[in-house]
Amino acid sequence: WQPVQVDLRFDGDDNGDDGGVRMITRVCGTHFSSLVLSKQVDADYVTKCQTLLKLQPMHFPYCVDFTQLDILCAEIESNASDITYLSSLLTTIFGSPSCLNQSFLANTNMYRFQHGTGVDFERMHLAYERILSISPILTNRLVKSLLTLARRSLKYAEHVQEACNLRFYFLILAYPDIVNPGFNHSILQQLNELLRRVSQSQPHVFEQLTEWMASMPLSTRMTLLSKLQECMSMFLEIKSKPDLYVAYLCTPLKLLHDANEL
Repeated sequence: WQPVQVDLRFDGDDNGDDGGVRMITRVCGTHFSSLVLSKQVDADYVTKCQTLLKLQPMHFPYCVDFTQLDILCAEIESNASDITYLSSLLTTIFGSPSCLNQSFLANTNMYRFQHGTGVDFERMHLAYERILSISPILTNRLVKSLLTLARRSLKYAEHVQEACNLRFYFLILAYPDIVNPGFNHSILQQLNELLRRVSQSQPHVFEQLTEWMASMPLSTRMTLLSKLQECMSMFLEIKSKPDLYVAYLCTPLKLLHDANEL
């Protein structure tokens, strides 16, 4: 299956109805594409705010930003709502590379100065910490979603067209517990295996990644290097011998090395 991009065009029908007044009913997040289904609604249709907490996962948005996440967390912390909506939202966003790529857009560390393609590691780190502080249920849901994302990304490694398609990788590196011995090691292992496959099958994309990394401040690169080194040290301390986790971890380390050489 080869994903393609299709522009959403809603034209009026033969009766003169306004086809542009539509509501998204389902988002199917895959790897580097998302299928969006919609239905026509009346021109004066107004979504009832009180029903938002009762929406099923199929009605959830396909992306989220820092402000929206802050509002959702604040509502839970003030007991204005429960964790049901946020839990399902995390499943959608963090379970799909496509959805995560479109979330938490920033102009910090942008890819080739393209608006919104940046990765704000500091804000992303704080966003993770806020989610993790609310409930162990959200923590488990987030980790399971990241595991799903990692597995999906490996299936479509050959579909990576440019470095920006791998933006989700850097967003996940901001996860605070990624260096924790109790963290699911297969998540980072599979993500690094993805990088390795890209470096071997699409070297031009890996070169773009190197240039992107080189454009980031030295302090950011040092932070990422320290985190990756800590992941390796932690893993070797637990396992006492190297395996594929360590082998694949060498790929992002090479990425940082090549970036520093530019």
